Formats: sequence, C-alpha cells, structure tokens
Amino acid sequence: MISLPDRAAVDAAIDRTLALLHQRQQPSGAFRGTCVGGPQYSAIAIIALARANALDDVDRTEVLAYLRGRAGLMGGFASSPGAEPWDLSTTALVWAALASLGL
Repeated sequence: MISLPDRAAVDAAIDRTLALLHQRQQPSGAFRGTCVGGPQYSAIAIIALARANALDDVDRTEVLAYLRGRAGLMGGFASSPGAEPWDLSTTALVWAALASLGL
C-alpha cells in the first residue's frame, strides 16, 4: 500500500517552492529560469503562485507589465527572444496565466 506524506511535510514543501518562485522573480516581473526563454516560463510560475494565493498586488502589477510588454501585434506571445511573432503553446500558457489572475 502507498503511504501518503503527512500534511505538515506537504505544506512545508509547498512553502519552500513558493519561496523559491518569489526569489526568482526579476525586477521586470519575469521569472528567472535556467535557460533563455520567453514568457512561457513566467506564465507557469504565475499559474502556480496564483493557484496558491501567493501573489500580492505588487506581484500582479509586475507580472502583468512584463506580459503586456511581451505581447505581439496580434496578441500572441513568442516562445523566445527573436522567435516567430507568436507561438501557440506559449500564447496558451500566457492566456492561462492571465486567467489565473482573474483577467
């Protein structure tokens, strides 16, 4: 039989993860990762933080400014700097992040 970890251990792991995500947020509102990429990495962090109710008004303002600055002319988002004007999977992740912020 599979044993489940105790709730305190799970809560502690979530708290450590949220702290790490907050530490990786850049002044631009983006979230630093281990590779050069577009807004999809920030979108994933935003979704996680929003789901955990761990974004305050300042965080929301910063990430919205970052994402707005990355939107293409047609409303899509490129997967990385210098990539095609927009990418379907990146755009879908950003839209999911915006929805998680209540937009």
